[in-house]
Amino acid sequence: MTGKIIGALAIGAATFFTHAASATAYLGCESCSSAQMMQTAQNAGAGRFIVGDIVNKKASAFVVSVVQHVGAKPTLEVSSDVLSPLESKGFDGLMAFYDDAPVGYQKVYDLVIDASSAHPTTASSWLQTMPFTLRGGGHVTYPSGNPSAFDLIDESPAQSKFLTWIGSMPQFGIAKAMNDLTSAISVVQVFDMTHRPGLAYVVTFADGSAMSAHVDIAQRPAQLTVNATSAIDSHGNTIPANQVAITGGGRKVYDYRGSGSAGDAPRMRTRLGYFGVTAPASVAFACVQLEASGTHCTSYAGR
Repeated sequence: MTGKIIGALAIGAATFFTHAASATAYLGCESCSSAQMMQTAQNAGAGRFIVGDIVNKKASAFVVSVVQHVGAKPTLEVSSDVLSPLESKGFDGLMAFYDDAPVGYQKVYDLVIDASSAHPTTASSWLQTMPFTLRGGGHVTYPSGNPSAFDLIDESPAQSKFLTWIGSMPQFGIAKAMNDLTSAISVVQVFDMTHRPGLAYVVTFADGSAMSAHVDIAQRPAQLTVNATSAIDSHGNTIPANQVAITGGGRKVYDYRGSGSAGDAPRMRTRLGYFGVTAPASVAFACVQLEASGTHCTSYAGR
């Protein structure tokens, strides 16, 4: 299951995920001349566009119309338009988001929750799959309790509290980046992946488990969402988000022979039991999906 926070994060967050009735299409054109910005709009086809240059901090609006000709193919005609105050505000938000550390369109914050019981995480394999290269963040303290990815993978009040904590975090400029992003996407809609803003978080918990969340700007309104398929325990085993994920449709090994939290194995067995699957009490076990009889887990001694 995937958790979502819509419209109601902390610190006045009713404004976090509001959106305009009709967002204007945005096209990026860095360090472009006026002629190049106009050409960028024409290349996009018929419609009204905001073409922005983050580097030079300027934006222009263009209307591209189809002009019919007798005995000839129609052509596209580009004319300049005036940015509305709301559109100017949206572009200001996009510029501010771009300038927020780490500077760039797509950002990920690595958050490590400190506690005396912390174990080294083996989440690096997951982190390498993230499409974000601009990284920020650091060590943080969770406001109450000592949660694990096991506790937050499913939709629940605890998961909502977790997402609210992330979205309103003042450290590392996270709350500002969130506000700047939502200010921008409430007005403009970015289709070009090169210039599309992204905001993600990878959280390593005190027990060494880890999980990510991101702002899904494709949704209207945008949503701060847990990536349930990203959850791993401190041994690097994937915490299944559903029954199919236990085996991945084939065979999956859960190995607790290395370093990590002693609580991982029993919690994983409890997790599998939630889906009606029984795992052996061995330090490693493999689960397979059998067409005739469902999911089965047996002791594993391989490498």
